[in-house]
Formats: sequence, C-alpha cells, structure tokens
Amino acid sequence: MDKPMKRRDVAKVLSAMLEQRIGGAQPEKNKQLEEWEREGRVGGEYGAYKYTMNNGDCITIREGVHELGHRVWDTCIQVCKMLEKNEGLVKEKVVLELGAGCGLLSVVAARMGARKVIATDLPVVLDHLKANTVGESCVIVQDLRWGEQADVERLPSTAYDLVVGSDVTITPHAVPSLVKTLTALTANTVIITGPNHREGWRTFKNEAAKHFTVTDIPSSDLNPEYVSKRVGMVYLSRV
Repeated sequence: MDKPMKRRDVAKVLSAMLEQRIGGAQPEKNKQLEEWEREGRVGGEYGAYKYTMNNGDCITIREGVHELGHRVWDTCIQVCKMLEKNEGLVKEKVVLELGAGCGLLSVVAARMGARKVIATDLPVVLDHLKANTVGESCVIVQDLRWGEQADVERLPSTAYDLVVGSDVTITPHAVPSLVKTLTALTANTVIITGPNHREGWRTFKNEAAKHFTVTDIPSSDLNPEYVSKRVGMVYLSRV
C-alpha cells in the first residue's frame, strides 16, 4: 500500500498544479507586493481596497473571493496613477475598459471627468463590477467576450478616445481573442498592461505586433512613485 502523502508534499503538488494552470511561478504571497499596493489593502488582506486619488478623493473597491476579475492588483493601480498624471487622456473623453474586473480603473476614469466609460468583462464578473461602479453616472457596464464580433457590435460604439486593458494578458490562450477584439475597435489611444514575467505578456506582444505598432510606455508617462518592475505597459497604434 502506498504511504499517505505528508502535508508538505501535498502543498508542493498543489503549488505545482497552480503554477502550471496560470502559467509561470508565482511570487510568494505578500513578499513581492509593492508597498503602495499593501497600503490600500484594508486590514492587509483581500476583501476591500481603498484607492486614494491625487486630489484626495478615496474610492473603496469591494473584492471577491476569486482572484481573476475580483481583485485589485498592482498593475491596475499603476495604470490608474498613470492616467491621473496624463489627465488629457481621460477628461471629457469616451473610455472603453477591457477586462474591467472590480472596476477600479473605470471608477477612477469617471472621477477624473470622463464623458462616458464603458466597463466590460465576462458575464460572470458583471454583478461584482456593477456593485463597485454603482453611483458613477457616466459608467456603463456591459459584457464583452473577447473574439466575439457579436459582442463588439453590441457596444455603444466601436470608436473611442481611449481603450485600456489592465492585467488582461494573464491567460496565454485568451490572447488571440483579445487581439481580435482590439482590431475591431478604433481608438486614439490604446493602453494594454500585464505582468511581464508571465508567458501571456510575451504572447500578447508577439500577437499584437502582427496588427499594431507596439511601443513600451516610457517612464516619463508614468507616476514615478507607482512603478512596478513586474508590470509591462504598451501603447498600440495601427500599423
């Protein structure tokens, strides 16, 4: 009879399974989180995140039990701070967010004075997204499955001032569908970000380069106090 696995061996197996599922080794919990991400985490745990805008306005985002689509990550915070530094990208503009998740970025754009924000994600995420964006009159929540032309056609428009996606390259097999949706949209500015240590980021840059000019966002466009070495950020423009 096989001997029962010890607890530490079970943990190793589960860790290896998780690593294979989401594509790449994961940083040890909380050890590599940026200081500015920890500061906003209520009680130091996942559940609620408080984001403070440059004008002092405080936004509380309720998080869910699932990681994907239900939590605020450092990538999103870095993009929000970038947008606050570059107000002209958002103020009085029409913004489309891909993979809006908890909705922090969409709420930040609304508070910055966007004319309209369309926050999109998979249907399973929408209830959580709606709960966090309630009260933001310019925010429209809508389902959008990447790669589905019918979903794109149901959007209020296919032309936007800004299209932005934060942490949208986590899953490598979803990248071709993401790029297909991006090619169906027209925007003055497109910003896509993701964890640059994962395979999905490399896959995205390669796929996107077939249709767009892919340009790393320069440090001069970022808020220097909110920069993570683990975050990749690019502008996309039509070839």
